[in-house]
Amino acid sequence: MRTEGILASLEIILLTNKCFQKELKSNLHMDTSKTKKDLTLISLSKAKKGYTFIYQGLAEECLKCPLLKVCHNLKPGKSYTIIEVRDRIFDCKLIGGKVCLVEVMPASLKVNIMQKFAIENAIIEFNPQECKNIQCEMFNECVPQALQAGLKCKIIKICGTVKCPVTGQIFAQVLLLPL
Repeated sequence: MRTEGILASLEIILLTNKCFQKELKSNLHMDTSKTKKDLTLISLSKAKKGYTFIYQGLAEECLKCPLLKVCHNLKPGKSYTIIEVRDRIFDCKLIGGKVCLVEVMPASLKVNIMQKFAIENAIIEFNPQECKNIQCEMFNECVPQALQAGLKCKIIKICGTVKCPVTGQIFAQVLLLPL
């Protein structure tokens, strides 16, 4: 687990119903073009179009639930954005409240990568920058929590360049879609 500085930069929203979903700040972006959409359940209070979260997996209590298949059909560690809220509402024993059926799709993330890899539509193996400066305003883009090292990603868009305030190195800022 990362230090408190990173946790402070993330809003821990809903251990979904202990199904462990987290909302990220502004470095998550929705890519609606030709992307697979899935249905899942989310706490009624979070069921809003545009809401983005990282699905972390299921809780042990969920294994006996009749809603298991629809609630937990996402990939753990991946970020998703709600693109449609359906009018189906269910009771969730785990959270002791209501959950809503929503349509989600993978969310792209704004990250900083080495310039030599910044080619639009390229498939790359993501590797975070080696940085320990958690107070840096670009830390979440250089070392994003939502992406694991070695994960294959598609570069959706090249947004520009940024300069590291510590090393002076220039990085390309891109939108990545985890595959």
